[in-house]
Amino acid sequence: MYSMKRLLQGVVLLTLPLGGGRTLASIPDANGIYTGCYLKAVGSLRVIDTAIPSQKCLASVEVQVTWSQTGPKGAPGPAGSPGPAGPPGLNGTNVTALAIPVTDIRCGYLGGVEVFQDGVSEALICSIQGPPGAPGAPGLPGPTGATGAQGPAGPQGAIGPQGPAGAAGPTGPQGAAGASGATGLTGATGPQGPPGPQGPPGSGGLTSLDALNGIPCSNNTGLTTVQYLANSSVSITCDKCSPVGKTNCSGVCSDVQSDPNNCGSCGIACGTGNSCSNGVCQCGAAEVLCNNTCCSYANGTAACIAGVCELSQCNAGWGACQGSANGCTTNIATDPNNCGSCSHLCYTPNGTAACIAGVCEFQCNFGWGACQDQGSANGCLTNIATDPQNCGSCRHSCFDANYANATAVCIAGVCEFQCNAGWGACQGSANGCTTNLATDPQNCGSCSHVCQLGQICVNGACLSL
Repeated sequence: MYSMKRLLQGVVLLTLPLGGGRTLASIPDANGIYTGCYLKAVGSLRVIDTAIPSQKCLASVEVQVTWSQTGPKGAPGPAGSPGPAGPPGLNGTNVTALAIPVTDIRCGYLGGVEVFQDGVSEALICSIQGPPGAPGAPGLPGPTGATGAQGPAGPQGAIGPQGPAGAAGPTGPQGAAGASGATGLTGATGPQGPPGPQGPPGSGGLTSLDALNGIPCSNNTGLTTVQYLANSSVSITCDKCSPVGKTNCSGVCSDVQSDPNNCGSCGIACGTGNSCSNGVCQCGAAEVLCNNTCCSYANGTAACIAGVCELSQCNAGWGACQGSANGCTTNIATDPNNCGSCSHLCYTPNGTAACIAGVCEFQCNFGWGACQDQGSANGCLTNIATDPQNCGSCRHSCFDANYANATAVCIAGVCEFQCNAGWGACQGSANGCTTNLATDPQNCGSCSHVCQLGQICVNGACLSL
């Protein structure tokens, strides 16, 4: 089927039936806009020329619609390969169109346009029923219609107030019996009549308001419940829960045999994720049933003592350092403030403390070590840059060398020795301080200080004989 865009491009002469003849219309208008009247009742569309004043939509039954066959210009697309030659187009110089009425089956009773070229039918353009248009403006009021036939009699009105008594008329003939009138208002209580005869014996009456318990309520919606209030009054209410085997818990009918929020009785909660069976809470693997309530502690074991849920013990590596009510929430395997046990603080000067597997460990600063008798538990208290017992590392003693005539020292983490007064290491440090600087003329006072020929060394000084 040809599209409307293909068949109605340019100026098309459209022949439409109007009144008893035909009118040639310029379609579309100068702006390329098509105008039509949509008849919603049958779903038809007829095209009109807005330049002709006589062509307009019927406001009471039709909705005016407009459309344009040309949208906004898009961005140029890439050049495509040449397509095959299409069939010859219509000769636009002699094209006419006739409206297809909604009674024509060719367009499925939707109406449309039939296009002719040189008097020969070339194509059908059928209407496609679109969505309902916006409601049109209200039409002008029509003329007042003729008075309709008398309707049926309405229902009997209410009885009016009693009118004043009229003058007595002559007695008429006996009329037929009238319909029963409406019941009048209850009159004032009359005087006490004489005692009536003794009635037959009655059934046993209620001896107490308690007997009103369990009586079916109106419409069988429940059973009555009698409550004696503090102000000496009595409340009789309708219990809707008992008839269906449930208990009234704060206005909600609850099955206390299976309700985890009211297990066994109202207000007994089993806890998140737990169930209630036969009125008893069903606890999880890590929970304990205590006073019909499931209780547990984080990272620990709970116990029920005298009906109270208590913390029995913490799991390995955990402690209740914030109090047992909070459970075992402290990881004593890694917490430097609670290492191995609560309140055991890992701290050291001259280093950084950490808790590893519940034991305080220290990363000592450069030049310091944890060399005390109790090891790293005391922290980094040893200066391994100057301590000759722990020189450069713990327990590396400088005294193990046992240099002659010298005292061992630790300098910048390296074992050295200092010669005693009057002695020198003039044969090399490996031999220790073996030279007597006080008497050796070859090293008098200091190594390599040689006395002249004929001199001797006395107390580290060269003297002539």
